[in-house]
Amino acid sequence: MSHFSIRTKVTGGACCAAILSAAGLASADPASTTTSTTAGATQQSTLEEVVVTARKREEKLLDVPSPVSAISADQLQVTQAVRLEDYLTQVPGVSFDDQRAGQTKVTFRGINAGDSDATVVTYVDNVPLTPSAPNANSGYVTPSFDPSDLAQIEADRGPQGTLYGANAIGGVLKYVTVKPDPNNFSGRFEVSGESAENGGLGGTVRGAVNLPLISDTLGLRVSGFTRKDPGYIDDPLLGQKDINSTRTYGGRAALRWIVNSDITVDLSSMVQLMRNEGNDNVDINPLTGQSEYGGLTQERSLRNQFFSSRYAIYNADVQWDLHWATLMSSTSFSALTNGADNDISPSYTPLLEGALGVTGIGVDNPLEVHGKQVTEELRLTSSGKDKLEWQVGTFFTHDQTKYDQSANIFEVDTQQYNDSFGPIFQGYLRNSYLERSGFGNIDYHFTDQFDLGLGARYSADSQKLDSFFQGLIFGPTADVQDLDSEHALTWSVDPRFKINEDEMVYARVATGYRPGGITFLIPSAAAAGLSPTFKPDHLTNYEVGWKSSLFDRRFTVDVSVYYIRWTDVQENITLGSFTFGANAGLAHSQGVETAFTWAPVTGLSLTANVTYNDNRLDQDNQANPDLSQAGNRLPDTPKFNGNLGADYKWSVTPQINAFAGGSLFFTTARPSGLSLAYNPNNASGVGAMNNFGPAQLYNPTTGAPAGVANTALPGYTTIDLHAGVERGLWSVEAFVKNLTDRHAFTEYSGLNNASYSNFSSIWTATVLPPRIVGLSLVRKF
Repeated sequence: MSHFSIRTKVTGGACCAAILSAAGLASADPASTTTSTTAGATQQSTLEEVVVTARKREEKLLDVPSPVSAISADQLQVTQAVRLEDYLTQVPGVSFDDQRAGQTKVTFRGINAGDSDATVVTYVDNVPLTPSAPNANSGYVTPSFDPSDLAQIEADRGPQGTLYGANAIGGVLKYVTVKPDPNNFSGRFEVSGESAENGGLGGTVRGAVNLPLISDTLGLRVSGFTRKDPGYIDDPLLGQKDINSTRTYGGRAALRWIVNSDITVDLSSMVQLMRNEGNDNVDINPLTGQSEYGGLTQERSLRNQFFSSRYAIYNADVQWDLHWATLMSSTSFSALTNGADNDISPSYTPLLEGALGVTGIGVDNPLEVHGKQVTEELRLTSSGKDKLEWQVGTFFTHDQTKYDQSANIFEVDTQQYNDSFGPIFQGYLRNSYLERSGFGNIDYHFTDQFDLGLGARYSADSQKLDSFFQGLIFGPTADVQDLDSEHALTWSVDPRFKINEDEMVYARVATGYRPGGITFLIPSAAAAGLSPTFKPDHLTNYEVGWKSSLFDRRFTVDVSVYYIRWTDVQENITLGSFTFGANAGLAHSQGVETAFTWAPVTGLSLTANVTYNDNRLDQDNQANPDLSQAGNRLPDTPKFNGNLGADYKWSVTPQINAFAGGSLFFTTARPSGLSLAYNPNNASGVGAMNNFGPAQLYNPTTGAPAGVANTALPGYTTIDLHAGVERGLWSVEAFVKNLTDRHAFTEYSGLNNASYSNFSSIWTATVLPPRIVGLSLVRKF
């Protein structure tokens, strides 16, 4: 895990730290650290102001009346944070759970209902990448971009429905890229290598160059990278080692055309490809919670369990300064393709071998998802020079998703498909989603100290679902087409009082929603009374906060207290091998987020953030009250987590600087997405899996029946260290991640559907990467 720290520098005789987040955090800058004097007095380190775009306009971070954090590119580089799991530990109020590399679900403020659609929307600059449509597989495919060409990462916590529309009920994760400079040539090249404890080798090569083509008019920026993350899971049954290595590579090209002093055009294209050769799971015994075969191991029948993804993003932004306002047009096309092939033999082989009279077979589960998204946003923003600031805009998106899935018998010895019996099941979903929105917000400054912000957004969406399934275990062939449409109104109120230039208090009430949708029902699900549609869910967030920069801007603090009411919570109901969308009633989430930074002396920085969250289901699941009971915790969110960091930089000689730092990340236990129970409504006697565990069947402390391992994910602590030297444009750094080699579990899943009711099957647990030791060399030019 990575940490978030400050590093101080001197510019023009004044010391400053390189980036302050809204959470009160700051980041590193590679410039040298010295001490300057004025009239014989030593100048103390101060924290530099940071500009963010949380409200779709550039603002000083300390002026934004909502919780926002920013992580700079320098901090990502010095801490070797290259994946979501690295850099999101640096932000308060954030948790995540992994299924495997490339499949991570991000949660802000405990707004998580298991395997349902995403509650955090991901942006790259002005481009939304999270499909708004249901059935788009968005929950566990949060984009995780390599920091090759990033300026910073912003995390806007709490619902952002007014400015960002559907699905942003938990918040917005925004990647801000580096813009081309038409006047200066610059670049950066990095090569690194790393080794996983008892695992494989990995490394990275990345580079970026800025080319001024026409002075003051045209600039081009090009970047690219290739990275291998080492594997560390073995399969002794197949005789394979380090099966879960991951390769990621991609590039970006951006062109900036300054047409004249008022008009700027930005064109960009970005592609990233990732392939994980095997999942990150360890087989565990549910009775003991320990590895079934010892160490970081699993046993499967299928030799190649891969997951791959491809992002392609194309964007054109035109900004026109009208002097009294700024007009922005952002047009984008993005495409996401991901595919996987998973071994589900434990779920079906014991039943199929007896029923079909065959032996030595396995079952794989290939799936592919293809998504396309076209968006257009047009907004007009006031100049910000008057008492009344305002912004109005329109937004359009068209999402198309194709989802293909099947389960097939294969011969374990030959790894070839057995077509004698046909597919166990196969089918597809085709979903088309259209959304049109209009939004506006005003901010009126009654005095120099007090202002009030109001915002509203009206959205109209429509969708069409075409679905088809057939196969041995499915029953009669079914082909269903359905249409749905709805309207939504979201709003926000933000009063703010500035005590002085560096301190303010604020209150915020904001709403968000996720669209309802159509769910495809197999005959047994329809017979059980499940609805073919589910409603939108809505969320209202109430909070107060305090942001301050104290002691001559050497100490920052950010505190927010919130209560969230979530109605008609969307979740997935799993019956047998099939999953259906449904509504689970009412839930709430409440908590406190705190973050602090301190630069006591030149070169030294100390950081801390701690979050408390309590989220619960307040009403029995309306779709299946036997499985979801009021009072149960929502999954995958700890009550406490946090990050403590320290960083120090000093001069070794007039030409050489050294730096060293470390961080400690901790999380307490949290409910797993795996909640198992016998379903009395299931005539087959097979247990059902659901996101919420029933209170009457579970020990309230362990979340499991007597004698069964706790289904809660245990808490854990990790420590990261880094140290290096820099001379001029060169720097070299050594780093260690997960110093204590902590094999912590980040997600549970059941391996054998047929054994859910008696808890006798093997479970799998996604495990953190073990200790990783590496070395990085950087050359700037």
